[in-house]
Amino acid sequence: KIKHALLLSATNPKSIGVLISGGHGTGKSVLARSMSRIAPSHIQIIQGSEYNIHPDLEDGVDSFLLQRLHNGEQITDTEFVPTPIVQIPLGVMEDSLVGAVDLENSLETGTPIFSPGLLAKAHRGILYIDDINLLDDEVIDILIKVMSDGCVNVEREGLSVTYPCRPLIIASYNPEEGELREHLHDRFAITLSADATRLSTEERVVAVDNVIGFEGGTQQNSARAEENLRIVEVEEQALRTRVEMARMRLDKVQITTSQIQHLCEEATRAGCEGQRAEIFATEISKASAALDGRNAVNKEDLQKAVFLAILPRATLFPGDTIESGDGDNVMNAPPPPPPQGVQPILEQPPMTEDNHDQDADDTENEIEEEKQVEPDDSEREEDQSEPVPMAIPEEFFFDVAKDVYLDPSLLKVSRWTRRGRGGKRAKIFSLLRGRFVKAIFPKGKKARLAVAATLRAAAPYQKSRRKRAIGTRKEGRLVHVFKDDF
Repeated sequence: KIKHALLLSATNPKSIGVLISGGHGTGKSVLARSMSRIAPSHIQIIQGSEYNIHPDLEDGVDSFLLQRLHNGEQITDTEFVPTPIVQIPLGVMEDSLVGAVDLENSLETGTPIFSPGLLAKAHRGILYIDDINLLDDEVIDILIKVMSDGCVNVEREGLSVTYPCRPLIIASYNPEEGELREHLHDRFAITLSADATRLSTEERVVAVDNVIGFEGGTQQNSARAEENLRIVEVEEQALRTRVEMARMRLDKVQITTSQIQHLCEEATRAGCEGQRAEIFATEISKASAALDGRNAVNKEDLQKAVFLAILPRATLFPGDTIESGDGDNVMNAPPPPPPQGVQPILEQPPMTEDNHDQDADDTENEIEEEKQVEPDDSEREEDQSEPVPMAIPEEFFFDVAKDVYLDPSLLKVSRWTRRGRGGKRAKIFSLLRGRFVKAIFPKGKKARLAVAATLRAAAPYQKSRRKRAIGTRKEGRLVHVFKDDF
């Protein structure tokens, strides 16, 4: 299921994000990183673009390129670059994520220079977030906004920059290490568990054998590893070609109004909050049809969409009730109350020989009645006639969960709360994050630049530096800052 979900996300990366939960050693990171071998190997961008802008500007444009276009500049040169694969580290800073002004180069050149962040590099590529539940709240807020808007707005030191960010987002987390915020959880179209089923001993043996099969060592093992690698490369290339053809076909896939209505009805019956469930289900249905090489959505596509997008967001199950807008019960109604004057039976009477014989007689009568209502062979042959193909499946929503094991934590998006430490123990002294405390002399690699302290260090030498700058390209500068001042 996870592999198929990743193929669907590779087909429609703009709308389908995948969230994988699971314990240690369940292959979450391996599955996520494997997409680098399945997604298209290269993308076409405007030559020299640091934001991976498409030549047709179909996925958005950054502020710098927009200014060049407004100035009348003609941009025709393009190039192919490898598909970017960006992983967000656990202790990422906000400036590293969205970008910031490069103060060192800005002071040397005298003009503001913006340095793009990880989100800018991930545009039209793959963005992998490991241990997403352990990220800071500020980073989570940025990711939520990016997944909603598809762009990043940066306001830094008087510089305003906007650039698009629409990558294929794959995230993973271990529920035992911390909870995931509800708002972020709901932004992912597909949420699956990597440890939903336990591996048997035979399956563990196969897993170990597969790992050893790709390792060298002896001459026999090396030959076997090369053969296995060759076979896998052929399969990966076939999957990559399949994904590329599906992306080209995606815009041609048609889904009818009645099929969309069916998905909305399933989301209503499940008690899904908001409209993301049916929106994601529609996108998954179209991606499934494109991946199978079809231009129309069928019953199987809708079933996959319900299982992947609607079922994990369900809050109502058989026996629950919900009132629709017309006042009708969408789910099964509760049993009616007993008639007046009749007391409901709360306890079973004690078992005796008399009522035991009576229960046995009742059971035999029920069996005879069931035999009487069974159809004969002729009626069965009539019922087994060829069914008419259906574009919309019958009521199957809750039948899906009977034969498929789902992680209980995915069946309902509960009201999770954040728990954190407080007091002095929660304070961390770091050169890479937090508020400014004091300026220190750099030791080793420079971290963050203290602008005020740097200007104070350069102030005593301004007169002599202005004299030396006469007749050079630095003559017009108001402030002369050298690297020794940092």
